[in-house]
Amino acid sequence: MLSTAPSASMRRGQPKRLRRSVGLALLCACGMSGTAAARVSFPCETGVPVADMMLFDAHDHLRVSSQAEAIANLDALAAEGVAAGMLALGTPDSEDLAITIALQQASPYAVFAFVNPPAVLDGMGEKTFDETTLAEVQTQLDAGAFGIGEVSLRHSGPPALGADIPADDPGALALYAEASTRDVRVTIHFETREKSAPTVDLASRVDELRNALAAYPDTLFIWSHLGDTGPATVRSLIEEFDNLYADISTRNPYYERGWPVTLQSLGSGPSGLGGIKPAWKDLFEDHPDRFLFGLDLASSERWDQLSDVVSFYRSILGELDPATAERIACTNAQVLLAATSVPGPAFPTLGGLVVALIGGAWLATKRGARSV
Repeated sequence: MLSTAPSASMRRGQPKRLRRSVGLALLCACGMSGTAAARVSFPCETGVPVADMMLFDAHDHLRVSSQAEAIANLDALAAEGVAAGMLALGTPDSEDLAITIALQQASPYAVFAFVNPPAVLDGMGEKTFDETTLAEVQTQLDAGAFGIGEVSLRHSGPPALGADIPADDPGALALYAEASTRDVRVTIHFETREKSAPTVDLASRVDELRNALAAYPDTLFIWSHLGDTGPATVRSLIEEFDNLYADISTRNPYYERGWPVTLQSLGSGPSGLGGIKPAWKDLFEDHPDRFLFGLDLASSERWDQLSDVVSFYRSILGELDPATAERIACTNAQVLLAATSVPGPAFPTLGGLVVALIGGAWLATKRGARSV
C-alpha cells in the first residue's frame, strides 16, 4: 500500500504554538565516517491540555518520491498537532530510506530513519532473513539510519509486507545482536494471534517473543500496534521484560486491517468509539513509561482519516492521568530515542551470523530444558 501526499486542504496553517515548537526541534551534531551519526533532539510539552498537546509519531512510514513530498506530509501532521517529529520506519523501497536519512539533517522536524530489513525467499519460497539481510542493514546504519525496523516477523498483512518469520529465527537474532552492539532500537511487527482466531494467543508465538527478548536483554524493542493482541498479553510481557516497549498505532476504530474492531480499538463498545477499555487504561497507568503514540499512515485512505484518528487518540489520552498522557504522547519517545548512541558496526556480516547461531544454540538448550 502506497500513501499519497496529503491534499492541499490538509496542509492548513499551523497554530503559532506549533510553529514555535517545531522551530525548537533542531538537528544537531552529525557526520562521522563509518557512523550512523545523525543526532536529533526534539522538545515535548508538559502542563498543556491533551486537546492541545504536541504529539510525536513513533510509528509511521514516509513513502515518498522527494524530500519536498516528505516535508509536505510532515506539515500535514503538524497541522493536526503531530508536530514533535516522526520515527520513520523503513519500507521495502530503498529510495524511501535514502530520502528519510537525508531528512534527518535537512528537515525542520525531528526525523528518525529506521532501516527495513529486506527478507529473502528460502528453498520453500517462504520469507526469511540471511546474511544479505544483515549486510544491507549494516550498510544503511553506516549510511545514517538511526535504528532497525519495522521488522516484519509474524505479519498477516498484504503479500508485499506480510511474513511468517519466528521472532527467534536465527536471521532475526542477528539483527537484534547488531542493534544491541550499536545501541539502536528495533521496531518489530509480531502478531501473537491469527485473524482466523482473533481472540486466542498462540502460546508458541508468545514463547518465540519471550526467547528473543531474553536472548538480547540489552536490545530495546518497540512492539508495533501493541502486538495486535489484548492487554493481558501485553501486560505479561511488559512486566517480564524491561527491554520491551510498544506503540499504540492502528489501535483505533477507523483502519480496516482484518481484525475485529472490538479487538483493534482501544475504545470500548461495539463500534470501538467509546471510552478507553478499563484493562488498557490500567496497563497504561501502571506502566506509563513503556508506551508510545503512533499513527501508521500506510495508505491514502488512512491519510483521509487523519483528523478523526488523531481526535480519537486525544480522547483516549484525555482519560489518563495527565502525566501518563504526556509520556505516551511524546516524552517516552524523546527518552527512548535521545538515549541512542550509534557506533559503527561491531561485526562483519559473518560475525553477526555467528552471534545469531550462538543465540540459537542457547534457545535450543532452553527449549530442551522446558521439554524435560
